[in-house]
Amino acid sequence: MIPALAGSGFMSRWAGKTGQDLLDRTRTTMPSGSAGSLSAQTYQDVVAYILQTNEIRSGRGELNEDTLKNVDIKK
Repeated sequence: MIPALAGSGFMSRWAGKTGQDLLDRTRTTMPSGSAGSLSAQTYQDVVAYILQTNEIRSGRGELNEDTLKNVDIKK
């Protein structure tokens, strides 16, 4: 089963965690069968898109590993 990446299913699973937690999980599990095979920038772009889709504020400027630590995933 594929976990939800948007909406209440996503929020229930990720509330209380950080953008860095999401990045770490994304990097270690995606793409299926080839985890970690994408560039660091691609993983950051995927996480930025997921956060934007869920209307999670990520501050100003480009997201990176340092700034994702400060992004709280909240309902």
